[in-house]
Amino acid sequence: TWAELLSPDDYATWALPFADEVLARVRTAHPDVPLLYFGKGPHLQLAARCRADVLSLDWRHDLAAARRTLGERPVQGNVDPIS
Repeated sequence: TWAELLSPDDYATWALPFADEVLARVRTAHPDVPLLYFGKGPHLQLAARCRADVLSLDWRHDLAAARRTLGERPVQGNVDPIS
């Protein structure tokens, strides 16, 4: 994903609504399938608004900070790609 290159305003305007629309369509077609969203980069508070069941975190997210932002929402990822 290239979402990390967008400003928060551009991400909220140009990326998130369309990703959320895709998630909504998949949810309608497959209501029992868990949906994951990976919006690489610093926009975790904005990504938390999407319809995904699970948010994927890139390796730069602090897990404690992500937990404070997301509450009990499941997360996955957060693995350093060079380790």
